Order: sequence, then C-alpha cells, then structure tokens
Amino acid sequence: MNDLAIENVSHSFGSHLAVEEVSLSVAPGELVCLVGPSGCGKTTLLRVAAGLEDLQDGSVRIGGDVMADGRMSVPPEQRNVGLVFQDYALVPHLPVRGNIAFGLQELSGPQRDERVAQALERTGNSF
Repeated sequence: MNDLAIENVSHSFGSHLAVEEVSLSVAPGELVCLVGPSGCGKTTLLRVAAGLEDLQDGSVRIGGDVMADGRMSVPPEQRNVGLVFQDYALVPHLPVRGNIAFGLQELSGPQRDERVAQALERTGNSF
C-alpha cells in the first residue's frame, strides 16, 4: 500500500467550480471517508486522484511519486487506484456479503467465502 497526497487540487466543469484547493493526505492502511452533500466534489476529487479526470490545478502523489502536477500525468491504468462507489456499484437486493461476493464468481464457494471474510475483516465489519 502507498500513501496518497492530494495538494491544492481544484477542478472545474466549465464555469462550475467542483473542487476548490483541496489538500488531503492518506497514510497506508488509513481509512478515510469523504462526506458531503451531493454535488460538493467528492467524486470529482477521487476521479482526479485516480486519473479519470485530467488534473487542472494542484498535484497528486502516490507513494511519493508524482502522478499529476500540471506538467505531467501518469495514465489511470498505471496508478494502481481502484474506486468503488456506494450507490451505482451495489446490487440493491443483495446483502453486504452478497455484494462483495458478486465480483468473485470465478472462485469456488469456499474460496469466495474466505475472500469475503478477509474483505470484511480489513474494513472492521462482520456483516
């Protein structure tokens, strides 16, 4: 795991300023939640960090390496960043364990159960 450093990131969509001078540092293994009302820039900030939106202002570093800083940008597939969004990635009729297991169909039942248990343990949950 690598640390993530977002420094003075701003991002606009046309005349709409979605993110304004946000700085954030996340240590390896640290659990962080971005909380705010719809439209406040949470998703945009994550998309910039992952390289899915071009950085407009500021810098993004992962593991001390510059991912984007206005002069250069590492492609998303080389950043080793994954995003899971709360609403759109969930299957509403499945419980938490079922949603985690949904993407592990290639594993046998016991292997899938073990991976689900490991994921829940990492997040401190036992659903």
